[in-house]
Amino acid sequence: HYEHISRPRGFWGGQISTTLDTLNLYRPSGNRQSRFMLGTKWQRPILLDHGQRIDLGGSIGGYVIQYHNKDQNVFGGCSQVFPQIFAKWEWPFIKYLSQGSMVLSPQISVISAPQKDFPDTLNREDSILSEFNDENIMDEQRFTGYDSLDVGQRINLGLKWAFYSPELG
Repeated sequence: HYEHISRPRGFWGGQISTTLDTLNLYRPSGNRQSRFMLGTKWQRPILLDHGQRIDLGGSIGGYVIQYHNKDQNVFGGCSQVFPQIFAKWEWPFIKYLSQGSMVLSPQISVISAPQKDFPDTLNREDSILSEFNDENIMDEQRFTGYDSLDVGQRINLGLKWAFYSPELG
């Protein structure tokens, strides 16, 4: 796995990250998989009046996968180009208290991607234990690995709350 992140405020005022990932999983008995993934992502944060933040971005990834699923006796391969665009909005409100400060942030994200996922016969090695929680639910790619894609269009609405205390950290 290799990832390069450019300096902020580079291309069109945004940041570019490039990811390269390879996997060759060989088992004498069991499922096998070889994978190559190359992707790039552009994201631009925009700060508006009163602390509002908008993130605009897009990504494109290319995948080449060869697999042998011994449970279903399937041998195959697939390749796919997967584009995605997204927009996120957040507006934090801060309330200062004697014990610390409280932050309440409404959030909206809109993500659009093609409906095409990898074949069902593909061995899901990376994303088998995916957990959607408050940390990744607003992300454009909610899966932890590279063998499941977050397909389709969706709108996420959320409310993030945090309390910061000098005594508690």
